[in-house]
Amino acid sequence: MKLGAYTLIKKIAEGGVADIYLAKIKTSQLQDKYLVCKCIRQSLTQDDEFLGSIINEAQCTTRLRHPNILEVFDLCACDGNAFLAMEYLDAQDFSKLIIHNNARNETVPYTYAAYAIGQVALGLHAAHTLNDVHGKPFHLVHRDVSPENILFSSDGAIKIGDFGIAKTVQMPDITPPDVVKGKFNYMSPEQAWADKIDLRSDIFSLAAVLYEATTGHCFYPAESIEACIQCARMALFELPHNVCPTFPPALEAIMLKALDLDKKCRYSSALEFKLALDSFIASQGVNITKEDWIEYIKPRIEYPPMPLPRLCASEFEPDASSLLAHSIYRGVSDDKAVEDINTTGQIGAEEIDQLRRQVISMMSSEFNVLVLQNAAQNPQSSTPNTASMPSTEDADETRTTNPRNRTVSSKNATVDASNATLKTHHEAALCPKMTYKKWIYIGVLVAVILLAVLIRSC
Repeated sequence: MKLGAYTLIKKIAEGGVADIYLAKIKTSQLQDKYLVCKCIRQSLTQDDEFLGSIINEAQCTTRLRHPNILEVFDLCACDGNAFLAMEYLDAQDFSKLIIHNNARNETVPYTYAAYAIGQVALGLHAAHTLNDVHGKPFHLVHRDVSPENILFSSDGAIKIGDFGIAKTVQMPDITPPDVVKGKFNYMSPEQAWADKIDLRSDIFSLAAVLYEATTGHCFYPAESIEACIQCARMALFELPHNVCPTFPPALEAIMLKALDLDKKCRYSSALEFKLALDSFIASQGVNITKEDWIEYIKPRIEYPPMPLPRLCASEFEPDASSLLAHSIYRGVSDDKAVEDINTTGQIGAEEIDQLRRQVISMMSSEFNVLVLQNAAQNPQSSTPNTASMPSTEDADETRTTNPRNRTVSSKNATVDASNATLKTHHEAALCPKMTYKKWIYIGVLVAVILLAVLIRSC
């Protein structure tokens, strides 16, 4: 089945929000590379408000580039289908490991579980601290940290996935009850109360995953959604040492801090949580490495016999199906949208330099006006050497030869209009009837242009 430039190979999973497919695409080098297409249900894509929220979230999540985060390349639409183009991993999720261990009456060893959860915490910290192009924080919260969204790759990578959907979707309203039930098992109290949540909610949920992995028991052992929500609202769970008498007190102390009913008493960041877990591992006299993790995980999780060639972020090229390109670059040509899709609206360094040179050129013109006027009024005075001044020919040559400027015609039109205005005043400077108000106008115009360039460069 074709979906634009993507060939859907097989369905990997399905849920109340989206179906997940393994897909492939030909790169510019004509090589087949594999990725994942997460196709949002058409009943949801008909809702413009919902689709708009997905676009806003995808604009954040496509900026997430971290070794412990499953990458989202783009949000696309084709033939009435909206889908996320995402990184493919030959991986299994944490729930598969928990199920495997439960079947054998085992749990994840404490140090290995602390290592894995610590890696996830690093990914969450990167998401929590993500800023936009102006340095303003996104305050991104995952909201759906669970074993199903933690992936273990055969090469030892540990990644948190499913950003962008969980934050914007009100799960109880659009997901069947049997799917919602699993999600509530790791919910923070404030999330269960539908209160405002922040990064500490993700820390709580991640600690709940650690609890299940190390005890082998559900965090909220409730038989119904309603009972689960009531437990979540009060953070009611069995203490680890009551479930496992040999549970390490040091790890239990770390876990209980992260699971505190009062979010103010939890770790202030996912990084702080990770460092506490590292301290516990060190206290056990061991050092868990990626190689150690691979050795532990491979006999317990079944991986494909031959890994597929994965599409990397550096190889991904947005096409006409990209919703992000059209939503960010409205009014800009498609070529420009594709060229600058990864800059999320930032002006490139070449454009900034070009505008700066044009302003310098205009400032040089204004200086020449002053020289000419002074020479007209004082014929005996010496004329300063203008050879070292910024040349207008340099700016004109750059504006003509730089191919990038073909994509910023609107900026050039504005600057050219300003140049034309300054040229008019330049000619008027030779006329003795030049008024003082016109000079004020020139000064204000140049100041406005300078201010605009400074704002864009910052």
